[in-house]
Amino acid sequence: MEQCSGLTTRGRRCCKKTLNFYKCYNIDIPLCNHHKDSNPIFRWSYNGDYSSSHETVVRWLDFFNDITAKSDIPGWLAVYITSRLYQQVPSDMPQYDIMNVFFNSVFLPSDPIDCPVCMDSKADEYVTTPCGHSYCRKCIVRWMHKNVHCPLCRKIIC
Repeated sequence: MEQCSGLTTRGRRCCKKTLNFYKCYNIDIPLCNHHKDSNPIFRWSYNGDYSSSHETVVRWLDFFNDITAKSDIPGWLAVYITSRLYQQVPSDMPQYDIMNVFFNSVFLPSDPIDCPVCMDSKADEYVTTPCGHSYCRKCIVRWMHKNVHCPLCRKIIC
């Protein structure tokens, strides 16, 4: 049994033991029945001091803080990046490399097309989103800094 990762109203870690693990931002976190519907990572991030939390939560928040400190990317994109990569890459990896690993995990290579965003057919690299639409890499990366949805069908990209 593991200690619950929930946060009490007094700002302390819940003292209950549990066998239950629940997904939060793509990671399994031990939570008792009382905290199973909460978002412990979000709550710990607002608490400030999360060092007494479960080691998985500490690692996730440390990676998230490293990413946001290094770049000007929006918070929602930092959450997606952290959820996908926090166990795969070291947090001290340069921000440019982290972004490349993230985009390579989301997008598939594509054959040259007329990009529907810039209408250019001479770009260096083309990618396909999970929903099946193709763009030049430069356009979709620029788009992802502002929006989470596909420019054509509005499905969530990552």
